[in-house]
Amino acid sequence: MPANLKSTKKSELKPVPAANELAIKPTMLLVLGMHRSGTSVTARLLECLGAQNSGRLMPATEGNPHGYFEDQEIYTFNEGSLLPRLGRAWHSTGFVDWTSLNTADRGKYALQALEVLRKNYPLSNSLSVLKEPRIGILLPFWLSVFQHAGFNVKVVCAVRDPVSVIRSLSKAQGLSLTHGGMLFVNYWLSILSCIQDLPVAFVRYDEIFANPAKSLSGVAQKLALPFPEDFEEQVHRFSSSFFDKDLRHSSLQSQDLALEAGLPPLAIELYESLLAAADTQNVKKTAKIVEHSQKWMTALQPGFLEFDRLFIQFHSANQRANELNAALEEERSAGHRERLAEVAAEKEHLSQELARLVGEVAHHRDQLSHQSHELESLTHETSQQRQLVEDERARLTQEIENLREEGTLQQATIHELTQQKDTLSELIRQRDEECAHLKNNVKERFRELAELSKMYLASEERGRVAVANNIKLKKTISWKITALLRFPNQLLKKLSKKERVLRNQREIILKSGLFDEDFYLRTYPDVAARKLDPIRHYLLFGAEEGRNPSISFNTTSYLLRYADIRSDKNKINPLIHYILYGLNEKRLPY
Repeated sequence: MPANLKSTKKSELKPVPAANELAIKPTMLLVLGMHRSGTSVTARLLECLGAQNSGRLMPATEGNPHGYFEDQEIYTFNEGSLLPRLGRAWHSTGFVDWTSLNTADRGKYALQALEVLRKNYPLSNSLSVLKEPRIGILLPFWLSVFQHAGFNVKVVCAVRDPVSVIRSLSKAQGLSLTHGGMLFVNYWLSILSCIQDLPVAFVRYDEIFANPAKSLSGVAQKLALPFPEDFEEQVHRFSSSFFDKDLRHSSLQSQDLALEAGLPPLAIELYESLLAAADTQNVKKTAKIVEHSQKWMTALQPGFLEFDRLFIQFHSANQRANELNAALEEERSAGHRERLAEVAAEKEHLSQELARLVGEVAHHRDQLSHQSHELESLTHETSQQRQLVEDERARLTQEIENLREEGTLQQATIHELTQQKDTLSELIRQRDEECAHLKNNVKERFRELAELSKMYLASEERGRVAVANNIKLKKTISWKITALLRFPNQLLKKLSKKERVLRNQREIILKSGLFDEDFYLRTYPDVAARKLDPIRHYLLFGAEEGRNPSISFNTTSYLLRYADIRSDKNKINPLIHYILYGLNEKRLPY
């Protein structure tokens, strides 16, 4: 990107957030290219995909009998307001200096552009097409306007060989081959430096005439555009009504361009890069030529600005001379001799001034041509140096790749050995822990065994005494009489035992911190409505119903993952099992 474009701040306008961020933005197909390179026919061709153009288009002229397909108000804004404020015209060869546009003016012009854009390209159209060649050298400004307006911009570049473009411009505007060639370079470098990160498709001017359906299909596929149901009918209507092969005034091969004396070599190199990008539908193919050309174009910038200044003076003087000629003829026909003499004297003065300007323009043109030849020489030397650098880079890249492969093999071996070492170390550590644990268990078991032996002997003695007493008791008449009274007491003991188990489990869950009471009541409103204790409900009913005690524990997943818990005859609560055993066994809670 040119240095003056790099330093340009984006418009202070911030994009308006959509009411629904998920809504698809309307698409703006932005047709870019040099004047007389087929942008009009490209804009018309894109309408076959259902793209809507402005309802306020420039009228057709003798030079463009089928129409320009560009919005009249956007043309007037660019040509009559923005370019003059920037000190440039459509035929300027120097880059636009965006630093000359202050923040206040940038906001003012952006609001004017937005007003025109919203009026002539409503967002209700899902697919719009806009073509105005001057936008190519004003892209930093217009891209920010499109973004603020809410458009998703996709670019279609119209490519035509520079000699055919310049011949068409020369016929319409009287530009020289050198002037037209530098315009070709300026427009395309300005365009390509701004669209490297956008969706871009290319159409070649000659291929549109050869096979419009194929060209349009390539654009649609590259930019992911849907084909309308009447696509074939639309292309047929385009071919039979708008399409005119007589528009194809000339067509040159890339190798023919070098035969044109005065055509800047950079224009040829840039065109070849555009052809490579068009053949592969890959705008990145132009990145190298854009980067390569910047320092040379920057170095020649003062010469371009001086050439533009002289050309404007020459153009103005020539226009004034034509006006005076017309006035002279009018005065001559009216017989005003005195005024005739004044006009003749002014005409003579202007003729001298025009001759002087023609001389200066020719001199600067020669200087520009000389600088272009120097640039060609430097470009050739740079190309040779680049080739040497590329060859050396390729050799070093191969060596690096070989070393990388060797290093990868060594790293894989080291990694495998390290894994084996870590695995063995972990096994040894686990075995050591198990041994220590088993030793402690053995000692503890021996101690417990001794205690149990003592307790067993004592209980065996008490049992013998109790059995004897029980036998005596059951033979008594009072035992038999109170049998019915003991039954409820036994039932209460069983219920009391279940309640103790339930309370014990509730205490275990509460202390674990794994039960989120707020989550449970919020997730299961039926429990909250009945004002039940959430933990008791989960222990009594929730687990069996597949309810979850918190966001970090999934009852159903835990049971499905571990079959031993499902088959457990004791039917232990999943969360109780996880707290008491699962955590130590490193089981997953979900």
